[in-house]
Amino acid sequence: MELMVPTPNWEFLKSAIQNGADSVYIPVQGLVTISYHGVIFSKEEVSSAIEYAHKYQKKAYVVFNAKLADNQYDDILQAIKDVIPYQPDGLVLGDYRLISWVSDNFPDSNIEIIASVVCGIQSNRDANFARCMGADRIIVPWLGLKALENLKVSPKLGIDIFFDGDQEYENLPLEELVPRDFVRGVKVGANCEINDFVNIIREFRKRLDKVKDLAVY
Repeated sequence: MELMVPTPNWEFLKSAIQNGADSVYIPVQGLVTISYHGVIFSKEEVSSAIEYAHKYQKKAYVVFNAKLADNQYDDILQAIKDVIPYQPDGLVLGDYRLISWVSDNFPDSNIEIIASVVCGIQSNRDANFARCMGADRIIVPWLGLKALENLKVSPKLGIDIFFDGDQEYENLPLEELVPRDFVRGVKVGANCEINDFVNIIREFRKRLDKVKDLAVY
């Protein structure tokens, strides 16, 4: 299971990697809907951010999850084309037309297509639709273990759990989640100040490593 961390700028990115994140989310200025503390990465900085993450053997996912008007598509399609050569590990997309377009146009890129939490996936029907449109993974909000168990998805479709910064992280039952193969990652650390951000990552890393050490597969 990956410990996945949103990183709005260089301070957060470096802190995440140095303190135990397995992967980082790189939001692109003007192309995301979620508000972050600090300055979001510009298009020109994305290449360097991906390169920095890969230098430390961490995965880098680039976020394009804005809900778009029809007249904005040319700009975001060009932005995605520009990012593909930087070899991100995945693209987090909040629009099904973009998911379908990337799936159709870059079938051999080895870049995961991830349906953002803003897609609102909370049911089997939603999850199956995302997969049919080309998603490899989906991000769902943490609504409790029962809700996750009721979300029966294809084994080919991974689930990432988005755990909001306002929730109590210690209440997330990692002991029950880690053995579930379809849960690929847990995304923590969103919308918090840098000191809280670092502490959350460190504590979550300790908990996750402890659970992995105790797990019997």
